[in-house]
Amino acid sequence: MKNILALALLTFSFLGFTQDKTLTLIKTPAADFVIDGTLSETELLNASQIDIIYEHLPGYNTEPSYKTVGFVNYSQEFVYIAFRAFRDDV
Repeated sequence: MKNILALALLTFSFLGFTQDKTLTLIKTPAADFVIDGTLSETELLNASQIDIIYEHLPGYNTEPSYKTVGFVNYSQEFVYIAFRAFRDDV
């Protein structure tokens, strides 16, 4: 009986807490990345794009006042995470 209950709870936990979006990442050679603070088109070519739809400050899980996009990519050794944040013209 305990095994059946444990199996039912385990099955519910997998079905109840699934992610809405799954990233499919493509391995990119490390030579394509230059860590210089500027996002080039070759660095973003195989990256998975994630739209940031919530912000924590100044609101708590509210829609951001400015658009922000995240990018995820990886090579043999590293995982690369980058953000492109938009703002008003200064």
